[in-house]
Amino acid sequence: MNFEIIKLNLNNYDLSNYIWDMKNCEFTKLFTEQVACKNREPYIFKYDGKYIASCDLVFDYGEYTEKSKKIYLSRLIVKKEYRDKGIGQEVLKQMINLCKNKDYKYITLGVDTDNANAVHIYKKNGFKIYETDIDKYGKYYKMILTI
Repeated sequence: MNFEIIKLNLNNYDLSNYIWDMKNCEFTKLFTEQVACKNREPYIFKYDGKYIASCDLVFDYGEYTEKSKKIYLSRLIVKKEYRDKGIGQEVLKQMINLCKNKDYKYITLGVDTDNANAVHIYKKNGFKIYETDIDKYGKYYKMILTI
């Protein structure tokens, strides 16, 4: 599957709305601020003229990141009508390659423990659970991949 991968910036970040509801997401303001200060690097994936998925890289996110060594993978989202078609797997592979090309050694992420499909895809691609934690949104795994 050949995607067009578009790196977003502050001027076109609203394209994310094709994938997730920016208007009703409590994190939109924070994410927009992170894009503005270049701490969040958002990508949108286009296939056959349609926006089908998105994923972000975050450079500074506490224990999850380490300058030029460890990067955080955030919000890998595939539109509902494109799920269960291997697209999440392909998007993840593209993001892993992108991180390799940026010379990172590790990719970290957090994923809800009840998101079985996502956990499966991450494990299938070599991510390992290194901690289980809980926050106000529920229980989640902290995962890491050595690249």
